[in-house]
Amino acid sequence: MKPPKGHKRSGETRAENEEHVISCIASLVRNCNGANRQRLLNKFTENDHEKVDRLMELH
Repeated sequence: MKPPKGHKRSGETRAENEEHVISCIASLVRNCNGANRQRLLNKFTENDHEKVDRLMELH
């Protein structure tokens, strides 16, 4: 993923930015429970995994 413009942390590499984004998604999955977790997972699987495909395009 490209780092956001204007909000770039000083000295942050692209790999560090990608790691941060993956960490955020992992935290969302880990800390959601029940219906909220299912809604989050459904977001990544709806429309034939469209959101996952988009993440891969950005990578």
